[in-house]
Amino acid sequence: DDAKFTSDRLISEIHANTLVVIPKNQFHQFDHIGAEEKYHRYVLQFDLVDNLDETVTEVFDRVKLIHNVDPHTMILFSRLDELIKDNKSQGDKEKLLKAIFTEILMDLKYNYNDIAVTEHTTDRTVVKIIDYINENFIRNITVDSIAKHLNFSKTYISHKFKEVMHISIYKYILQKKLIRAHKLISEGTNTVDAALLCGFNEYSGFYKVYKKHFGFSPSKTRK
Repeated sequence: DDAKFTSDRLISEIHANTLVVIPKNQFHQFDHIGAEEKYHRYVLQFDLVDNLDETVTEVFDRVKLIHNVDPHTMILFSRLDELIKDNKSQGDKEKLLKAIFTEILMDLKYNYNDIAVTEHTTDRTVVKIIDYINENFIRNITVDSIAKHLNFSKTYISHKFKEVMHISIYKYILQKKLIRAHKLISEGTNTVDAALLCGFNEYSGFYKVYKKHFGFSPSKTRK
């Protein structure tokens, strides 16, 4: 089936057998066309990967759309699924996961090194909105303040942004704040301080939206 992928600077239709590589802390969103279970999402979380730091940085340097993925690459990701369900000990699983992850990295680096990235610059008005949000999202900005700054009506920018980005301005700002908070907490910032630094005045509200978005609490991120 098909889907539409949206990020800060990229909107593209994606089709079957397409791999989307997304760096961490990158805003993105998929609009599914068809059954959601036909899509597979892999979130790779790790602290340090011995002798692979440069390769990780090279492979995950930007959003990439890789069309017509080779069957071998698909098999590597399938092995991750199989390993998670396996009854092996945690120690053995970690070793095997590292081995598969290393193979995936090498596969992406050498077999798709020259792949073209399908890019499309969004509507100029939306680009201005995104740039303003990116510069000010940790503050208490609203649709009203954005419209006033850009000299557009609130109704116009709300409609235009939703039309192009497939998400409301409010939700986009919230996701940017949560992604920023997640990064700070992952780097060791206290959860309460991270919430305040990202413009959340009440920790209880931050806790609820954070857990809903990521599927785990802020404190679990630190662990």
